[in-house]
Amino acid sequence: MQTLLRLTLFITLLVCAKPAHAVIGCSLNNPDADIARFFPEMQSYRVHYLSFKKQNPNGLAALEKELQTPLDPVFETQEIPYSLYVVEDEQETLGYVFGANNRGAHSSIQVIAILDDQLKLQEIYLQRIRSPDAKAFQSTVFLEALSKIPLKDFTGFSDCYRDKKCDKVPLQDPSEGRSQTDFLAILRGVAKLDLLR
Repeated sequence: MQTLLRLTLFITLLVCAKPAHAVIGCSLNNPDADIARFFPEMQSYRVHYLSFKKQNPNGLAALEKELQTPLDPVFETQEIPYSLYVVEDEQETLGYVFGANNRGAHSSIQVIAILDDQLKLQEIYLQRIRSPDAKAFQSTVFLEALSKIPLKDFTGFSDCYRDKKCDKVPLQDPSEGRSQTDFLAILRGVAKLDLLR
């Protein structure tokens, strides 16, 4: 019996102790339905899997410098893949969808950006967030307000997501401070998406 318990514990540790490079990048859970919802006129889409290691080995250092915060040792490494969805109708590109994982208070937050064919932000979608205030962050009111801010403005919010000085951010924390860590992680996540763009 004791040998069986030890074996079970060992197997559990092997399964749970995955190395950082085993982390999966942020892909849509249901791309067919999600992309059709983002782009009702869509006829098809292509997926490109990108990583700093393959596309831009020096880019990770530049990302850290622009974000003005340390990179996460699990979610922001050279090996982490990023999924880029190129959305098309019969004749042309309609837009792009891509996302990134960001560390929240309780787990990773998956922030997805939907851009038009000119790379202008159309919508922000929080695919995953485990927070006591998840409903507030995923509410239509909050996400629409988030999406109205130009994507390029988010890198200017580093004082907020780094130092919690948020006076210049034209958006209120919908949790009213209860889940501030998650609010700041979302802002940083969108800033990262701008830099990845």
